[in-house]
Amino acid sequence: MRITEKQLEKRVEYLNDLNGFKGHIYKRLKNGKVVQKGSGFQVGYAYGGARLEFMSSKGGCSDVSPRLRKGELYDYVNGMIEGVRYYSDRVKLR
Repeated sequence: MRITEKQLEKRVEYLNDLNGFKGHIYKRLKNGKVVQKGSGFQVGYAYGGARLEFMSSKGGCSDVSPRLRKGELYDYVNGMIEGVRYYSDRVKLR
């Protein structure tokens, strides 16, 4: 099955929700400037591939995954989601 950018973005949004990162990472000000407003995972696209990145609220971006095809990154994110679910079920944080 071919994975679209929208499907991939939805999975990353769900990963953010599971980890307590709510809403969008960026917001647009009235003057048109875009500023960062929080932490969370996002997809970075370059050179025909995609990778998972983490944006810190203190500034800066860290690579979480290597650059992959969208379908491979979709599977990578699903693995992270399963890991979060497994951990939260075992530790009973949620």
